[in-house]
Amino acid sequence: MGYFVKEIGMSSLMNIFILISLLLLFLNLINNLRIIPKPEPLKKDKNNLPLISVLIPARNEERNIRRCLSSLLKQDYPNLEIIVLDDNSWDRTAQIVLEFCNKYSNLRLIKGKELPENWTGKNWACHQLAQEAKGEWFVFTDADTRHSSNSISSAYAIAVKNRSPFLSYLPGLINKKISEALLMPIIHFAFLVLYPLRLLTKSKDPRLAVAIGPFILIKRDFYYKIGGHESVKKEILDDLAIAKRAKAFGGKTILADGSDVMQVRFYHGFREIWKGFSKNAYGAFIDCPQIIIPFLILIYFLFVYPYFSFIRGLRGGEFISISAIQVIIISLIRVILSIRCKTNMLLGLFHPIAVIIWILIVLNSLRMWVIKKGIEWKERYIPID
Repeated sequence: MGYFVKEIGMSSLMNIFILISLLLLFLNLINNLRIIPKPEPLKKDKNNLPLISVLIPARNEERNIRRCLSSLLKQDYPNLEIIVLDDNSWDRTAQIVLEFCNKYSNLRLIKGKELPENWTGKNWACHQLAQEAKGEWFVFTDADTRHSSNSISSAYAIAVKNRSPFLSYLPGLINKKISEALLMPIIHFAFLVLYPLRLLTKSKDPRLAVAIGPFILIKRDFYYKIGGHESVKKEILDDLAIAKRAKAFGGKTILADGSDVMQVRFYHGFREIWKGFSKNAYGAFIDCPQIIIPFLILIYFLFVYPYFSFIRGLRGGEFISISAIQVIIISLIRVILSIRCKTNMLLGLFHPIAVIIWILIVLNSLRMWVIKKGIEWKERYIPID
């Protein structure tokens, strides 16, 4: 065996491993795109639908809240209440919401209370919103989202069809700057390429739970059964923490494709991306932080190393090589994702640059957690325990 390895060469073995891994990830993408629930029309009698409470935490959201409310107030689901919590904003968020309240009877604005100790801001806001809500179902959505008219009816239809009390949308992306168009599609890449969605849906292990904060639909009684946001009050990744609680209590969690019915602009420019994901990245590994470095090494060799190897091959006159096949597979993955999720296909071809930046962001997040450095977010200081 040792002689065989020596004859082939460690470099060749590594390239074979990378190639097989990329092929498996490509097949996983195809399967995920096939099985992920997609928006569908609501087939139930629209005169006999439960009340859904749409709950929006808003802190200094004057640049977003008008577009968000305009889209939510055009929903085709007929039995909605919309509640916005002004989380101690000092911009025009409250005034803008009040303008809408004067025109729409199903919209309310409530004033948030001061943030208590041992709570993160968004969890406290969502907790207060839930206490005010009257619906049989809750939709927690962010102020920086925009919704097609069927975003809520489709989510409810999917949840009822799959007998699930918990659903989250994989959203479409609004990217207005080059840094956003380059880096933010990694969200689609992570969930549709790296995650086996069938396993995540069927497994009862709470560690195998996913959710994305801009849109979470949850049944009211189930929300209180799992302890609501009070049970995750200190968590920075509230969406992931709530999803884990849902699985721990036996609920079926669904990640649905919402890219055609809901869009979100997570961050404005590179500085916000770096700061926001440095805050969040470590939380994705909170159950097993020891795998962070091995995971990043693996990501480097799968998605960056093939490009360096390919360039070396070109310099040596090798126009067709195993590294060229690896680069073609990665590019094909990004092209498919760009077409399906409507992101910039050209910038998708700069995938290795995006991956290197994301590796640096995760390392910065790890550094912050190791030295217990807090971060300022939404004009609040968030300590890291």
